[in-house]
Amino acid sequence: MTDQRIPPSLQHLIIEHDKVVKHIPKFGVVAFGGMAGVALAKEVPAAISRSGRDFNLTVLTGGTTTSVFEEGLSSIRVARRYPAVSGSLSRDMANRETISVADYWLSEYSRWIRFGVIPHVKKIDVAVVESTGVDENGIIPSLSVDAVPAMVDAADKVVLEVNLSKPVMYGLHDIYLPKDSEPVPIRNVLDRVGEPVVRCPSNKLAAIIVTDKPESGAGGYGAVSPVELKIAGHITEVLSAAVGEKSLTRFYTLQPGAGPLASALLDRIDFSGLRVWSEAVSVDWVHHVGGKVSAISSSCIYVLRGQEKLLEMVYSELSSLKDSVVLRPYEITNRAEMISRMSLISIQQAIEVDIYGNANITHIGGNIHNGVGGSGDFTRNAYLTVLALPSTTSNGKLSRIVPICSHVDIPEHDVDFLVTENGWADLRGLSPRERARVIIDNCVHDRFRDMLAEYFEKACDVGGHEPVSWKHAVQFREMMELAS
Repeated sequence: MTDQRIPPSLQHLIIEHDKVVKHIPKFGVVAFGGMAGVALAKEVPAAISRSGRDFNLTVLTGGTTTSVFEEGLSSIRVARRYPAVSGSLSRDMANRETISVADYWLSEYSRWIRFGVIPHVKKIDVAVVESTGVDENGIIPSLSVDAVPAMVDAADKVVLEVNLSKPVMYGLHDIYLPKDSEPVPIRNVLDRVGEPVVRCPSNKLAAIIVTDKPESGAGGYGAVSPVELKIAGHITEVLSAAVGEKSLTRFYTLQPGAGPLASALLDRIDFSGLRVWSEAVSVDWVHHVGGKVSAISSSCIYVLRGQEKLLEMVYSELSSLKDSVVLRPYEITNRAEMISRMSLISIQQAIEVDIYGNANITHIGGNIHNGVGGSGDFTRNAYLTVLALPSTTSNGKLSRIVPICSHVDIPEHDVDFLVTENGWADLRGLSPRERARVIIDNCVHDRFRDMLAEYFEKACDVGGHEPVSWKHAVQFREMMELAS
């Protein structure tokens, strides 16, 4: 099997799993490719953990990871993490400030890796990359491209994990990194302008590990809930009202959101021929290529728990899917130029939103919960942005629509529609006071509608273009905390 994946000229680089530790610096920068819980190294983190060596590392990842990945790194000292945290272990360390975390928009993050802009990451000592094969021309990526080309470019050494649980995915990827002084020569979703492999000079390739461990699923997400199905139903109403079915499939592309909400939206959409441009897409959207979906350009294909059989089906259909699916670096998928050119409608999610449409997508109180990812890349540059979230926490005790957000990642200026399970609000062209009234009337849960209306009335008594009453906003928070 390895003969088909690794040419004879490179087989001398194959090593046992635990021997990879000699390539990991005790003090330095280690980058791991992979995002949304897929295409992560399966063996290297565990090998580092088993070694018992005294590490002090700065760790980069392509995006969110898995609990298995995080457990592998939990036994060593990690001083810094980029771009944000993933899962409870690293989240708790970040909130206790035992690791330093700086969060970045993904398009910016990849570019900064390449050019050494982050002071603590002037270069990468080792990049660890999962692949489905390698040849003399370069690395054949796996289910995610994310920032892998930038990491390989910036690394002194590269360690490959060749994963035998997946087919060789040659021809699925389009590897192209932009030159900032030139426009990206992509005009349509399926245009290919790069190469099918990530170029890696032979003198950088330090070791190859062979594994057959499959994907374990994006652990940060649960199953589709009835609330998410209701929200998805309202999103389809927004799409029909804003652009119409025929125009949507002919003139626009869609970023369908993430996690169970994206799967719920796929269930509720009743028309075909959608073109998708996204940083990440779930495997069920890929499975619907040729029906509801006509074309996909993404940086990764991720798997929710329970979708493993769908992934196997996609593997079996890979040769035919290459005509309709392209995986690219997110320095391309998330690039402002490309999002604008694709006339994209973006579905985004949030932890909380205030009555004017400002959104918090990363923090609960003062604690970081997840990273910003590429949300700002898309909201700022999309033709239309739809912000969707349940109106309350899962236990129904707290409103996720609040007087003032405790933290703002997405400003109100970038939010065109707000959607909850209760309904939706068209915010285009409205003044702040008008936005507040339509959000309270259409999106807030019945239990909290009167409370927020009362707050807004008191804020208006204070006055201003976008009225704020700090005193009554704090009282609203305190009432919710008592209720919970």
